[in-house]
Amino acid sequence: MKILRGILVLLSEGKFSCALYLQLLVSHSQFSSTIQSITESFGCQTGAFVKPMSSILRSPVILRTKSSDDLQTTELHMKQLEIVKLLRTLLQLKPRQSSFDSGNDIGINLKELHLLLLSSYGATLSETDLEIYNLMLEIESIDNSVVDVVADMDYLWGTAVLKISKERVLDQETYDVVTNTEAVKEHRRSQFRENLPVDPKMCVTTALHFPYDRTVTDGSFSLDRLQLDNLKDIYERHVPGVENIQLYDPVFILRFSIHALSMGYIEAVEFAGLGLLAVAFVSMSSPDVGMRKLGYELIGKYKNVLENCQKTKDVMRLRLLLTYLQNGISEPWQRIPSVLALFAAESSLILLDPSHDHYTTLSKHLMHSSKVNMKSIPLFHVFFLSNAVNFRMERLWMLRLACGGLNLDDDTQIFIRNSTIETLLSFYSSPLSDKESKEIILEIVKKAAKLPRMVRYLVEHCGLFPWLSSVLSVYKGMLHENERIFFSQLLVVVIEVVNDVVSSRNIVEWLQNYALEQLMELATYLYKLLVAGSKLIKENVTLVNSALDVFNTSRPSASSELGLKTILMGFPRVDILHMNQEKLSSFLLWAVSTAMKSDSSQIINVKDTRANLTINSEETPSEESLVSKLLRWLVASVILGKLSRKLDVNAELSEKSSFKTLQNLLENVEKGCGESNRLGFDCEEVLALSIFYLQQLLGMNFTVLPSVVSSLSLLLLCKKSKFSDFALCYRTSTLSLWSKIRCPTEANPAWRWSFYQPWKDPSCELSESQRMYEQHACQSLLVIITNVLGKKSSDDTRVLSLEDVENSGLFKWERTIAEIEL
Repeated sequence: MKILRGILVLLSEGKFSCALYLQLLVSHSQFSSTIQSITESFGCQTGAFVKPMSSILRSPVILRTKSSDDLQTTELHMKQLEIVKLLRTLLQLKPRQSSFDSGNDIGINLKELHLLLLSSYGATLSETDLEIYNLMLEIESIDNSVVDVVADMDYLWGTAVLKISKERVLDQETYDVVTNTEAVKEHRRSQFRENLPVDPKMCVTTALHFPYDRTVTDGSFSLDRLQLDNLKDIYERHVPGVENIQLYDPVFILRFSIHALSMGYIEAVEFAGLGLLAVAFVSMSSPDVGMRKLGYELIGKYKNVLENCQKTKDVMRLRLLLTYLQNGISEPWQRIPSVLALFAAESSLILLDPSHDHYTTLSKHLMHSSKVNMKSIPLFHVFFLSNAVNFRMERLWMLRLACGGLNLDDDTQIFIRNSTIETLLSFYSSPLSDKESKEIILEIVKKAAKLPRMVRYLVEHCGLFPWLSSVLSVYKGMLHENERIFFSQLLVVVIEVVNDVVSSRNIVEWLQNYALEQLMELATYLYKLLVAGSKLIKENVTLVNSALDVFNTSRPSASSELGLKTILMGFPRVDILHMNQEKLSSFLLWAVSTAMKSDSSQIINVKDTRANLTINSEETPSEESLVSKLLRWLVASVILGKLSRKLDVNAELSEKSSFKTLQNLLENVEKGCGESNRLGFDCEEVLALSIFYLQQLLGMNFTVLPSVVSSLSLLLLCKKSKFSDFALCYRTSTLSLWSKIRCPTEANPAWRWSFYQPWKDPSCELSESQRMYEQHACQSLLVIITNVLGKKSSDDTRVLSLEDVENSGLFKWERTIAEIEL
């Protein structure tokens, strides 16, 4: 079906008849059965209304888990989805060939087709339901006579439409005779209430996980979108997520609610008990003005209904809530912060249940407050710092409210202005903080890390990185099973937060300039946990990997790539020279292979993107590869490690004027290392081989070549290196070459590590001729290093020598060409 849609779009400028294919599709014997194959109405009510929901924040999330038993259902979903997409494609292509005003022009009863789609609709945000909804809008734009179909069915959907349609066919004669009478209205009201498909649990879930990216103007997809949709990954099989939260589409549900209240089908208290009022409140926090207008219109309708209701306690409490919210609104269609909208939504349910623990407190708050304060979280200090008997329940309720109400960048002002986020971070480490409270606070931090405004505040004013380091450092040694599970979850959250934070280049640059030690401290913890073979991580590697995979499931080894990037974001490890050789070898093998896989997958993705005609205009093909970043990180680790004070290097090394060339640096290192150099380490060979291999992968990348050669030369100076005897044979040749190479930038006291690009010193720029001589010296040293690393004591095979390179005349030829150009 995907391929067929692609062909139809590509041939749309031709002379084939869309009308014929539309007729063939709609008249197919399996068309109707496929469209209606999996019609569902979640929690469809039959008869009397159920007991009202008592809370949003304590309600379980409805998860649709895919298992082997669901394979047949998934296949039916895909068939239905593809049929709807094909129908949409044909209907959008037809106007391009010849205009038509109704279904008669193409020999199709569009009204019946629209009704079929409505009876197959679930009013959710699933891909199939969104496609059906957009297709119904498409049909309405084609034929004006179809516009009233949804209203005629009283905005019901799914099996409710099927049932009512059948009943109306049987009662057609009576229905026509008594049209517009009170009897007919009452009959329709009775039908509506008997077949109401609203599920209260899905309503409160929609309010809690409101789709803030949904807009009223989404409408039908354009033909350009169709073409990209059809050409993109047409051979890729769609694999649904393991878990999928089922939400109502607020655009349709709000319109349904407006109609139900206008027709008097649902009583005011029933409406709130179903959770429909909660959805209306939360829609007022949407960034889309169209969504907010629907929400405000619905609230206005609801207020009118309340004013005409008998004055019961429930009605009076709900009126008080509406007045409390209305008095705090100062602008038309004003966007309400998410946390306040969720507070109003939660209150609309609690006020219907006098037995609820918070009923009395909320009632008193509404009676003593003339309007909501748009700049603070209601009852935050009352509940969070409660000393009541049920203090834990009140604190957890407030934590859940804060977590559910932090969704958009605009929401952060309330949390920042009232120092709410600082209070939560401080409470995490207090003795009163239990496991559930910590889990919610971690979830708040995870959500905050995705909001640019809050991220900057967390990093610059709340010490996010030291806080993350402190929560990791608490767990040491042997842990009980429950503690191990929680720590594994904690580690996953920390890595996800770090990944979100460091994705902002401005934040990373700020850390490097003003709080480098914070980044280094956290990198140390993550480095140890991810690389040092912690028993805890080994026991929970499946959980960690599965959580890390969420960042980029479309690319291979996503968890390994993220782990490597997390390490490379941190300052180079000067203690890498002290690592156990076996552990270092394992780390380097993992890091090199991960970097190579990442770069190769990026190349494949770029090719696929070009093939699918969806190239991103912001794409930067020249961006530095992960292999190059790893090479720079290892080279810097070696150079800084050799210059570290832990090796008792002579104090004069800190003066930049002491080493203009690589020869000056090496002489000072050799002189200053003294006893430390004689002690030696057992990892020089492993590091040298890895650095040399990465350099070969990159080819002659002259940007970092001087630093690469410098690090290799420093490693060769070790007196106890396994290949030091071979290095001594080339001592004379290397001295002259070292004098032609600048001292590596990493030895400059002003040098700073940057994950994104190599650091440059403008004061050390060379002319073209100087740069060419330096490149030749580096290449010559690489020839020597090749022989040192590749030759064995028992190997008499002749290898390429420096004389061979000089005698070849290559360098002389290059210099001649350069002089002619100059």
